[in-house]
Amino acid sequence: RAELQVQVLAMSKSKKNVVPPDELIEEYGADTERLYTLFMGPPERDIEWSEEGVRGAWRFLSRLWTLITEQLPRIRDVREPPDPAELDPAGEALWKKLHATIKKVTEEFEGRLGMNTAIAALMELTNAFADYLEGDAVDLRLVREVVRNLILLISPFTPFLAEELWSRLGEGKSVLETPWPRYDERALAAGVVEIPVQINGKVRARLRLPSSVAADKQALQDAALANPVVQARLAGKEIKRVIAVPGKLVSIVVG
Repeated sequence: RAELQVQVLAMSKSKKNVVPPDELIEEYGADTERLYTLFMGPPERDIEWSEEGVRGAWRFLSRLWTLITEQLPRIRDVREPPDPAELDPAGEALWKKLHATIKKVTEEFEGRLGMNTAIAALMELTNAFADYLEGDAVDLRLVREVVRNLILLISPFTPFLAEELWSRLGEGKSVLETPWPRYDERALAAGVVEIPVQINGKVRARLRLPSSVAADKQALQDAALANPVVQARLAGKEIKRVIAVPGKLVSIVVG
């Protein structure tokens, strides 16, 4: 019975285990190769090369490209910045996430040069942006601000993709000549939202929750059901239905 043995060796021409960058660039593009190399981890660590990881980087950039290009017709002529006071809870959560990401990426460049953690933060922002776009009410001013800053933040890692998206956005000069984005200190302060909880149509409790929790349907529902006042009201009753409206209320129907 043969045993499978796995060896992890340093890349070396003498061992003939080098992955030629030209082949990766030919198949996935220079931006993908650069992004994956920086995302693998800090340069002082030994890292196992993975072609699946390269494909993962390519899928992320493809998703980012699609998200942004689909929004361009709607936001190309938008010039007014978003007013945080006018955003709904979902918009406020995304606005806060955007500026927290700007702060994180900026600190990584200015500090320990953790390019992998900076890229991870951009991936998280992209996921939050995609979730926001699936909502019913979308503020196009916020959409443009997220798109614009995403392009700027990712430009050091993927300059070709960033330059093309920047041009399509309708910006005049090159992305490389544009000042680095600055984060808004107001966005870094944790906001609190008051959410009423109804049981059979009557308000029985009021929750004070971080805006990020209030904007998440499942997190909002979990917070309501975990509240001691709500639990006392539900004792001995059968929950028929729970309706959580992000940023608005939680309605519980019992029998």
